[in-house]
Amino acid sequence: MRIIHIAFLVAALALCACSPVRETTAYFRPTTLERFEPLPRNAEIPILANVPPGTKYKVIGEFHFQSTRNWPFFVKSMAYNARRNGANAVIIRDSWAQSFRDVVVVPPQTDWVPVTTFHHTSTRGSTSARTIWVPEFRPGYSFPVLRTLSGVQAEMVRINDGQPLNP
Repeated sequence: MRIIHIAFLVAALALCACSPVRETTAYFRPTTLERFEPLPRNAEIPILANVPPGTKYKVIGEFHFQSTRNWPFFVKSMAYNARRNGANAVIIRDSWAQSFRDVVVVPPQTDWVPVTTFHHTSTRGSTSARTIWVPEFRPGYSFPVLRTLSGVQAEMVRINDGQPLNP
């Protein structure tokens, strides 16, 4: 039974892991009216600082995004948006990171916990149990954290004929 719960939890986390990457499609802005077929899911999308000299390419869109997520998430979201819109490479034009202090606040809450008492009668030799629910107050608390806000400005491009660049 416990294995089923663990398997369900892993499956739920795997499904949720894809969801935020899909939500980054709102940060893609096309720069051309021409639409392109999406690339296959296994197509590797190189993320470049510059295009090699002499390489022909066409910018098909821009991607501006900032978040407190880590850099691997940025890479996944850029690749996802490039594949989805038919780009076979990404050129990073700018990236930044800024740290700031934040406070996490956990509010107070009241839980109800069961308290069971047992009563043994010596005359009849029987035992009875009684359960009541009592409130348990848990005070809230707060603690400081250091967060990093990162951002990226990138161009989605089609290099050469727009075919996937992986063999």
